[in-house]
Amino acid sequence: MEIDKKIEALESIEEESIFCTTAMMTYNPSIGRVMQKGGVDKFVNISWEALKNVSQITSLVEFDKWHNQYVREIISQIGQTSKGKTISYGQAQKPINVFLKVYIDWMNKPNLNIAENMRNYLHVPIDSVVMKCIGRYYPSIYQKYNLSKSPLSKINEIRYNKWQECFREISPVKPLLIDGFWSIERFREILKKIAVK
Repeated sequence: MEIDKKIEALESIEEESIFCTTAMMTYNPSIGRVMQKGGVDKFVNISWEALKNVSQITSLVEFDKWHNQYVREIISQIGQTSKGKTISYGQAQKPINVFLKVYIDWMNKPNLNIAENMRNYLHVPIDSVVMKCIGRYYPSIYQKYNLSKSPLSKINEIRYNKWQECFREISPVKPLLIDGFWSIERFREILKKIAVK
């Protein structure tokens, strides 16, 4: 039986298709409406370049340095919001952290070994819900780091890092678990029905 050449071609680019689609599907709902038109394609390209050397990351320090460069590329290449303002560190982190959560933590991509090595380094996507929940449930840690709920447009690199330090103190083994507060707030009634006690 002859192999369909079109199907063979689709098979040859399946991993790249998964990557691009996942990047697009996380970018659009997390920050797409805030960024300038065409930002999603730039995000996919920046992310592809950023993840090329991800297998070389072996420590939290290396991850944080890599992540900072990734954020800076978003700021540099996408540049502006849909309102013509310069993208802040807080805005740039959001699609990156949502994408890495889905792609690495949930999907075990680009492969299981890399995902297992990096899972505990991943940063928590900062948004208003997570900020509010940390203030409500962990007021002493919130005060310790001198945090405040603010728009992503007002979060610079220093404030961003303070938030990540706070998350690591609360959940040192896997800080990304804190992003679950977003799900609880968004799907509270549904989770009451489906969650196993």
